[in-house]
Amino acid sequence: MTVQGGHGDWGIDVSGLTAGGRRLVVQCKRFAPYLNITSPDMQKFVGAAKVLHTAEVALFVATCPFTAEALSIAGSPGVGTA
Repeated sequence: MTVQGGHGDWGIDVSGLTAGGRRLVVQCKRFAPYLNITSPDMQKFVGAAKVLHTAEVALFVATCPFTAEALSIAGSPGVGTA
């Protein structure tokens, strides 16, 4: 695993391989509980994960809720939320 994070991370905080050898990327957001992860947030993440990082598995982790639209996008194959 490689922890990237910060400016210039291209939207990914952690990258590595799963136990099965698939490319995994993780985006972490620490937002106040009254904020939400929105559809544009998820769209940017999926684009970065799939196009820029060629990830097979993408995980978006947040300390706040996801909107229904963001969860719909997260339902795409190879994308998950936590």
